[in-house]
Amino acid sequence: MSRQTLIIIVIAVLFGGAGLWFFYFQSSSSTDATPTDARATDQNISANPDVQRIEQELVDLRRLKDLQLDTSILKNQFLQSLEPLKTPPSPPPVQNNGTTTTLSPSYTTPGRSNPFLPF
Repeated sequence: MSRQTLIIIVIAVLFGGAGLWFFYFQSSSSTDATPTDARATDQNISANPDVQRIEQELVDLRRLKDLQLDTSILKNQFLQSLEPLKTPPSPPPVQNNGTTTTLSPSYTTPGRSNPFLPF
């Protein structure tokens, strides 16, 4: 074997040994976490801004769930006496060059050709 091949093999064995030590021995020591480590991890998670945002959203959702609407206003006699219109309202008069004209009831005012264009 040439010297260059021997150096490559030694480097590969060193990297393999370092990887084995890191993944095998380090991961086994992390599973033996003490309660103090668990509390420290909980504090680190609570300090995360994404976790704080999610917790705030959960609080808001709980408030919405507990919301009680007062529907007694819908039992008001005035609101119950209202009836839908039998004929549609007439369109407003339009002024062109100082003259006022009334549009036919079937006419609707057209919107912009592209409503998403800026003004």
